[in-house]
Amino acid sequence: LRNRQNNGGHFSIVADYNEAENQVLILEVSGGRPSFWVDAREMWDAMNKVDRVSGRVRGWIVVERP
Repeated sequence: LRNRQNNGGHFSIVADYNEAENQVLILEVSGGRPSFWVDAREMWDAMNKVDRVSGRVRGWIVVERP
């Protein structure tokens, strides 16, 4: 995401959605980094890019109750 200093991929939690602002709350799991709100379109664009290491498009893991 723009203006974020990330040196590698990891999984973080999308914890909330603000429909009025079209933003999602990301709970950062990487130590020392704060959680943050980001525009949903910017988040989508970031997740829809090819990862340099795997050569595959980044993606989502959806966790739901059975």
